[in-house]
Amino acid sequence: VNYAEPMSSRTALMFAAQGGHAEAVKVLAAASADVSKVDKEGTTALMWAAVAGKAETAKLLAAQGHKDLKNAQGLTALQIAEKMNHADTVAVLRG
Repeated sequence: VNYAEPMSSRTALMFAAQGGHAEAVKVLAAASADVSKVDKEGTTALMWAAVAGKAETAKLLAAQGHKDLKNAQGLTALQIAEKMNHADTVAVLRG
């Protein structure tokens, strides 16, 4: 469940989060997917949800913790969502 794609080091959880696939995120989390795992850019699944503005998946992942992790650019998921102007995701991450 924590297999990472070799080129990007992204996991199924990261792809599901970015795509806004809430049910897949739930299944992967229930199967003990590592929500703190980072890809080659230091980006977590929660950060990918923030990049894409996927508020529902961000909420699911934020409930798992690790909201304060920073990527290689020193940004948290909240800061990424703010930078991308995803107001719904910002609200979820602030809540």
